[in-house]
Amino acid sequence: MHGGFGDGAVDLCKMDVEGAEYEVLLGDSADSLQRVHYLVIEIHAAESAKQDALLRKLTTQGFERIKTSTSCDDVHLFVNRQWTDSSSS
Repeated sequence: MHGGFGDGAVDLCKMDVEGAEYEVLLGDSADSLQRVHYLVIEIHAAESAKQDALLRKLTTQGFERIKTSTSCDDVHLFVNRQWTDSSSS
């Protein structure tokens, strides 16, 4: 993930990796998400321990879930409460 974002702030990231969200986000490469303000992500069903670990990881990155889709309960909107737009400095 490091190479994809570069060094700047990201206002909105939409992530749909077809079930690989656990592998992608539970690894160290997810640290670049700290530069993301809003994250729209599809989180596929998995055992509760895996889902809990993913939500904990997002929380430690500063994210808070603010909305779940009413038409597809796998799609969530998160806001990063720790986000700062360093590009406007």
